[in-house]
Amino acid sequence: MHRSRYRKNHVKDNALSTIQNQFMAAAIGETVIQLIEHGKRVTTGNIIDLLERKRQALQGEKADELREILIFIRKKSVL
Repeated sequence: MHRSRYRKNHVKDNALSTIQNQFMAAAIGETVIQLIEHGKRVTTGNIIDLLERKRQALQGEKADELREILIFIRKKSVL
């Protein structure tokens, strides 16, 4: 019984993770496109800067999602 309960929770975690990954990919992709359109270099630092500015302009759930993306990028990057 413990295993089946774990599997159900694991599936829910994976579904949530997939949604978060899709949002993160879209947000980073849009940011990269904006940097290219403005003739700026696509670097981790520039992506973080632009996402941070977007986050500050937003409120609520979208701002929280961007904050999570920024935390993820900062953890995975060596700046």
